[in-house]
Amino acid sequence: MSITRATEIERKYDVDESARIPDLSSLGEVQTARPVTLWSVYYDTADGALAEHRMTLRRRTGDLDEGWHLKTPAADGRTEYHAELADDPPPELADRVRSVIRDHELVQVARMSTLRSVIRLLDKDAATVAEVADDVVLAIEVPAGTQRAWREWEVELQDAAPGDHDAREALLDSIEKVLRAAGARPSESASKLAHATGHTSLGHDTAIVEKSSTSLVVVTAILTELVAALVAVDPRARDGEPDAVHAMRVIVRRLRSVLAAFRTVLDRGVTDDIRIRLRELGSVLGEARDAEVRRQRAIDLLDDVALDHGSRHRMEPQQPDADLRRRLVDDALGEYRVRHEDVVEYLDGADYLRLLDDLDELLARPPIMPGAMADAPTELRAALSRQARRARKRLARAHEDDLVSMHEARKAARRMRYVAESLSDGAGAVLGKKTRILADAGRELQSASGDHRDAVLYVAHLDDVAGAAAEAGEDTAGYGTLADAERRQARAALDRFEAAAEELRRVRL
Repeated sequence: MSITRATEIERKYDVDESARIPDLSSLGEVQTARPVTLWSVYYDTADGALAEHRMTLRRRTGDLDEGWHLKTPAADGRTEYHAELADDPPPELADRVRSVIRDHELVQVARMSTLRSVIRLLDKDAATVAEVADDVVLAIEVPAGTQRAWREWEVELQDAAPGDHDAREALLDSIEKVLRAAGARPSESASKLAHATGHTSLGHDTAIVEKSSTSLVVVTAILTELVAALVAVDPRARDGEPDAVHAMRVIVRRLRSVLAAFRTVLDRGVTDDIRIRLRELGSVLGEARDAEVRRQRAIDLLDDVALDHGSRHRMEPQQPDADLRRRLVDDALGEYRVRHEDVVEYLDGADYLRLLDDLDELLARPPIMPGAMADAPTELRAALSRQARRARKRLARAHEDDLVSMHEARKAARRMRYVAESLSDGAGAVLGKKTRILADAGRELQSASGDHRDAVLYVAHLDDVAGAAAEAGEDTAGYGTLADAERRQARAALDRFEAAAEELRRVRL
């Protein structure tokens, strides 16, 4: 079954029954569509797992976009997946939220009819910039049978809307000004499903921690935020969105770092097993990510090669031929696609789903240690200090000619950085400026040592590919040029590494 994907950006407003939708012609040319009646059935697990993660799945008929709609959170608005009409939830959509529904059955949770009148706002080329929908909704909550009726106005941006975020917000603000003058109020419910089930929102907000909180409260808040992020990025990673596999891998590493660092709070007899399984997940993601990085690295090198004096110059004396680009770019893309299939297969597997179950169990019934009830700033600052000492020790043993020792220093700096960031930003922010400075030092050390490692390994990769090219009778001069550029990149990264190492040695909590 074919699945399409789009980004949905909208605002919703509550209005009284007597309200009249205003004249929008001051904002541009308008076009009125004939009213339609939409019939929707919403599905979720019996315990509301999709709603808990701010996701909705519905079957809709009655308009041009009839079919199955899955909506998931996105950085800007929501991502909407659309599948053709069928009687039952399509497996292709269910698989995209497998990390949420897992082994549970999807059941009906609400039915609704919507009488919709739409006004389209057009640009100078008669393309639709936004739609303003006047909806009269009758909903029945399943299985309770509770009926609710309401009216709302919904503004949704369309294909001709501005691409820039600020411009989109300005457009929405201008429409909102006109609507509010006509009596509209920002909706108290985040979605029709929330309204139908008697709620103002889907999901729940992460608990707010304070400096007076116990260590357990803070660590649980950090882990809750990370697990939610893991589940949220899962559909994007399955769908192969740019950088989604990388984002998922980073979340996995953050989870492992937090579980490793806070062993005085949570019993490692439980968390170590979870860390091992997270590492396995990270390894599968890493195979795909490495292929993705190699492809992008080849593109960057081929388009713009660094010269000895630090300037950047497009390759002209030895312009890479089609064979070189095929081997470095196209083959890496092919490898990524194979590895991405491995990622999807793993995410569909029982091991991954049980890992998610066990993370939920960890949050619901944390295996506490004596440090769990301690004052959070004191206990967790001590844990961070241990990670900083560990990073400095690994750093002292690192040598530029030894990739293993450099990588060990990088991993230690990365763990320290992730722990510092978890305690100075987001749900677990109980430490302040010095912790953020430490996080910045760890980030730069991780970045510099990672760039050095990537450049050195890519030189070896270029040598291997050049060997295969030579056997095939292809011109290999371009590989040497690219390898020289990578060696310069490695040297520059080492200079950054040394500066970052000095900064890390200097910073103290």
